[in-house]
Amino acid sequence: MSLTAESIYEASKEARNLLKEVCERKWSVVLLSAERLVSPDVDSVIRDPRFRKNLVSLGIDETHVLVPN
Repeated sequence: MSLTAESIYEASKEARNLLKEVCERKWSVVLLSAERLVSPDVDSVIRDPRFRKNLVSLGIDETHVLVPN
């Protein structure tokens, strides 16, 4: 699954919530841009206990986008 503004919008027209589907493990691989990684909606996915329990790898190739805590 590629999480883009367009894919999220298109899914919402079908009454689907892709972010919820990611948390529910409906996708074995999820791709998103580094810029999207710091968005509030993706932050809520990363903090979701169901998602984190099943997270195997998180690769980031643009570290300049990350915001330190």
